[in-house]
Amino acid sequence: MRGVGVLAILLLIAGCKENIDFYFDKGGSADPSTSTDQSTGADQSSASLYQIIVSPSSVSSYLPQQLTATAKYSDGSEREVTDSVTWQSSLTSIVDVNTSGLSSPLTVGTSQVTASLEGVTSDVVRYDVTDSFVCGHVVGVSVGTGANGGVNDVDTSNAAGSCIKVASDNLDNWFTASPSTSFMAQEGFVQNVGSLNSEVTFASTRTEGGTFGPPGGEFATFDQLGGVAHPDGTGNQFDRWCQNLASRSFAGRDNWRRPTRDELSGLRTHKGQSLWTANGWPVGICTHSSTISSGGTGYAEVCLNSGYAAGGAAISKAIYASCIAQP
Repeated sequence: MRGVGVLAILLLIAGCKENIDFYFDKGGSADPSTSTDQSTGADQSSASLYQIIVSPSSVSSYLPQQLTATAKYSDGSEREVTDSVTWQSSLTSIVDVNTSGLSSPLTVGTSQVTASLEGVTSDVVRYDVTDSFVCGHVVGVSVGTGANGGVNDVDTSNAAGSCIKVASDNLDNWFTASPSTSFMAQEGFVQNVGSLNSEVTFASTRTEGGTFGPPGGEFATFDQLGGVAHPDGTGNQFDRWCQNLASRSFAGRDNWRRPTRDELSGLRTHKGQSLWTANGWPVGICTHSSTISSGGTGYAEVCLNSGYAAGGAAISKAIYASCIAQP
């Protein structure tokens, strides 16, 4: 009986050894702290963080942006660590970044943003907080009809500054007021007759006296010369101005164009009063439209002060210009 007991013990020990050998043959580890990643075959205990990549690599916007951080390890693996890194902005007065990588633009300017983890810091992300150039718009807020969104701003003086007034009608079409010469100069646009160039230019200027626009405010006027011959009007001076707004996605819309007479009249009807009274626009002279005049030699004009829609203005006439963008 004693011999049988010893034999049983020896068989038990042999069986355990086989199980242990089998475990190691399959990549097991006697020490759980040095486990192997079965999907990659990499030993995670020996992998070290060597790089953090932030996306996007640069930002130029007036709106909040989501930044993400990706960690790279020496074993070739990658891991998203947006919520684990420490975000830092060199100038928090310009833009701040929360613990989840969401930025908060605060004022126009440039800052540098980095992400750090375990002693490793990402490359610098250049963060340019830009201006929307919509009068009344506050950086960090979406351009729109809401609070601080700029659309339908009622300030009676800022139209003369380096921004453009925007108003909406009942269909959420957005219209621009004629720009100030201050804005045009800021953008490098010069005065010239429309037929003598193919660039963004303006034909003349008008200074408002305070009755129908900001007192002393100087504004650009446009003709409809140049480009494809009337009646199409594509590429004329007024059209080039609207095309420029579209190309820069002004106010977040990229479909700016010349409005028809009815669209301009609809804006004035919706406001129920002068655009100067309603939204601080310069309206001392009438505004061009894309509608061909009754005589077929010019375009209809609409007076956004009184609402009067004139039969037509010669294509060489320099008056205000309003562009429209549909939702």
